[in-house]
Amino acid sequence: MTGKLTRYRAAAAVFALSIVGGLLVTTATDATTGGPKTYTAVATTPALHSGSQTAGITLTNTSRNKISFNSINLSVPAGLTVSGPFTLQPAIGTVTLSGSTIQLRNLNTPQGSALTLSFNVTAAVQAVCTSYVFTSDVRQSNDFNGTLNKFVLVGSDATMSGPCSSSNVTCTAGDSQPCATGVIESTNGNTASVTVQDGDAISANLSASVAPGALTCAEYAPTSDQLEFDIAVTAGNLTGVTKIVTFKQHYDGTKQDWEYQACFQAPYDFPALLPSQLAHDFATGDFSGNTTEAPAGTFTGLLLPCSAGYGVPCLVSTVIDLGGTGTSDDSVAITVEVPALDPGMRF
Repeated sequence: MTGKLTRYRAAAAVFALSIVGGLLVTTATDATTGGPKTYTAVATTPALHSGSQTAGITLTNTSRNKISFNSINLSVPAGLTVSGPFTLQPAIGTVTLSGSTIQLRNLNTPQGSALTLSFNVTAAVQAVCTSYVFTSDVRQSNDFNGTLNKFVLVGSDATMSGPCSSSNVTCTAGDSQPCATGVIESTNGNTASVTVQDGDAISANLSASVAPGALTCAEYAPTSDQLEFDIAVTAGNLTGVTKIVTFKQHYDGTKQDWEYQACFQAPYDFPALLPSQLAHDFATGDFSGNTTEAPAGTFTGLLLPCSAGYGVPCLVSTVIDLGGTGTSDDSVAITVEVPALDPGMRF
């Protein structure tokens, strides 16, 4: 009896060793050729404008093993309306919108491959810029069932910005990034962007907003909303620093580019255009006294073109873009160069 028990225990010990050995071999294989199931998610349209547009998200299988991801749920962020048509590239699998969740199934996306989902999205202008994050859940299973087959997100979920009518950004000297507001948009469809030309040498808070306003210039009727911008420096010097401002609105189809002017406001007097005095002023080269001071210490006037050679503030260019078919996307844009601290304009 004792002999049989001893032989039985010895056999069990050999069996246990073979299991442990098998586990060790599997672990070594994972360490050299396998790894966790991972993916990335990136928006193909990182900046949205107001109204309806086509947007997209690309998801890439970055796993170190050869497992495909096959089902995905994407949560539509609050504030956006998503609708079809939904398309997948490559054209594999199915897409269903259930409430605020986009459900992708039977995707068969292998290691190293990417899948791009395109859809229609409608966004409204917000007062303050907000990021829209499409939270993702990626699974190995075709039907999204199970709890142990989830892929791990590397980095952040796909994010889209705007549209918004104001921007407030922190600029840092020496970070190799432009000090810029990005594109802001009014509820009337005017867009604007402000970039500080500082050579990456100042730290500051840069702000801008666009909204209906009452800024007017003598002998000119502005048609756009009003853009206001400001900068508060925390480190560095603004001497000689200027800003480039691009302001765009819908083109009415009637004016020529030279008929659009920049109605500008500043805390100092500046050479300006006055339509009734153009012949005299160009003949004499004297554009002084053409601004209106109201209230005291605040001056408004139409900017001279930069080509006139009077320095900043000045109008760099006016560009009419007829867009594609029809007139809905026709636009006119003005670009001006102004000192860093100047406050606002219309056109």
